[in-house]
Amino acid sequence: EALKANKSLTSLVVKIDKSEAEGALGMLAEALTINCTITSLEMEGELSDRDAVALGAALKVNRTLTSLKLVSARGLGDEVGAILSDSLKLNGTLMSLDAVVVESGFYFICESLKTNSSLTTLTMSSPRERFSRLSGLQVTRTPDLLVVKTEGHLKNGKALGVILEALALTQSRSHRKSKRHTVTSLEIKGSLQVVDTRALTDALSVNRNLTSLSLTLLDLSNNVVTALGDALKLNGTLASIYVQAPLERRYEVTIALWNARPENNRLTMFTI
Repeated sequence: EALKANKSLTSLVVKIDKSEAEGALGMLAEALTINCTITSLEMEGELSDRDAVALGAALKVNRTLTSLKLVSARGLGDEVGAILSDSLKLNGTLMSLDAVVVESGFYFICESLKTNSSLTTLTMSSPRERFSRLSGLQVTRTPDLLVVKTEGHLKNGKALGVILEALALTQSRSHRKSKRHTVTSLEIKGSLQVVDTRALTDALSVNRNLTSLSLTLLDLSNNVVTALGDALKLNGTLASIYVQAPLERRYEVTIALWNARPENNRLTMFTI
């Protein structure tokens, strides 16, 4: 209740343990529908579906919060992720979101990037208690640059695919003048699964905005190399590409890029 009337507090960190009243985080979220001074909020505790509904409702109307961190031992599940995704589609002020999410929920939150234009940093990690090997995904974007970093081996490759769609990398030349379709540089760091590669190559095949591509990959299969080379033959705007790959794959990458040059006359520089 105090937060609803407070006019001076700008940053708040709240930790709720298991012994405290259920729904406390939801009550805090409800206060955000009225509070207009808090710009940074960190909530640590288990967010129930009811709490998530309250937080989602607050994010839809709050116009001052720019940074939100959600810490949970169990991680936010699919239902909570879907609720947050819906609210972020309507929120126009949040710039940074850091959340512990069950890996299958990565996709739902990434979906919000298709319509949300304010979020510049999105960081998601899987809960350590549920996965012996931590996985994570970080997205950073500016009007002309998209950086995607993966940690571990993401089992759900749909997340990267939806990010590529969200940043309109698959838009045709007819959409080039739109302010939402201005990404010209893409950086991907980490691991590419087969489904990730398919999303990337599909984007490169039809994209007419991207001029610079940087791939720093921990592993690289023959299928990925072949698909990348084929996609570059269809792409007509990439001028620069940088690939950092395992030593044993560098020869295949070099050949694939070199063979793409006759059909992609804009590609003037590539570094392996």
